[in-house]
Amino acid sequence: MILSPRLAFPTLEELLARYPQSRRRQRLEPIYRAMLEEASELANPQALWQPFSLSEAAALQEWFSEETVAAVLAVCTLGPALDERVERLNQSDMAMAVILEEIALKLVVSLTRAVHTHIRQEFLDQGLKAGPAYRPGVGRWPIEAQRTVFSLLPGAEIGVSLTEDLYMLPLQSSSLVIPILDKTKGAPDQPPTAE
Repeated sequence: MILSPRLAFPTLEELLARYPQSRRRQRLEPIYRAMLEEASELANPQALWQPFSLSEAAALQEWFSEETVAAVLAVCTLGPALDERVERLNQSDMAMAVILEEIALKLVVSLTRAVHTHIRQEFLDQGLKAGPAYRPGVGRWPIEAQRTVFSLLPGAEIGVSLTEDLYMLPLQSSSLVIPILDKTKGAPDQPPTAE
């Protein structure tokens, strides 16, 4: 299932909160304002997600709890335009590049939260619980889990590919592994449906 969720953009005040009222903040505020505006024009949030049975996602099973009956895999991206703009800014204005990348990272977090919330609601409607959203390469999840995510989920449908080094392109992308839990039943033969 492909989603194009609305993003919760950070406010200018949230972005500048770490800078006390000072001349530095006064100098940075117009840059943050301009980069926030650019980010809102360049971001193209998309997500692809699909439920899989435990047998289909067998390579990930060792990290699931006993209550896991299925797994949802997801790939999220802001599209290539932000990466391209950051790369161009790196050549001419490093401060703007860093600020735009900071905003993009906050947007990726917003996107993954929106996708996780959507998936939780989908499965709640079926009487199941979507567990936490794990990201390969973060915490106890090895980066090698990216291979499983991309072998099962066609990330190319939303323009996301995986490099040999297991990086996603565009860089402003994220992958998720979400266990589906049912404490009252055994594992189903088929994964729950995405309605």
